[in-house]
Amino acid sequence: MRVVFDTNVLVSALAWGCPPGRCLELARHDLVEGWTCRELLDEYSAVLQRKLGLSEELALQAVIDLLGFLRVALGPSASATLY
Repeated sequence: MRVVFDTNVLVSALAWGCPPGRCLELARHDLVEGWTCRELLDEYSAVLQRKLGLSEELALQAVIDLLGFLRVALGPSASATLY
């Protein structure tokens, strides 16, 4: 099953855990195929800094963590193909 994680789900998973956190854990353990895109990851980093007060470095680490198990869809300008 493919699951797209948007910014709200990612922030909720980090800040409050469940149920968004449980969904993210399913993707982390390859029980679902987790997807996002660069634009959402950029927005996620900005929200972590602006709303949760994380430093730029900590927000970047949170994005790097997601890149370890989420697939990133290329935008329409790059390709319509999912990798």
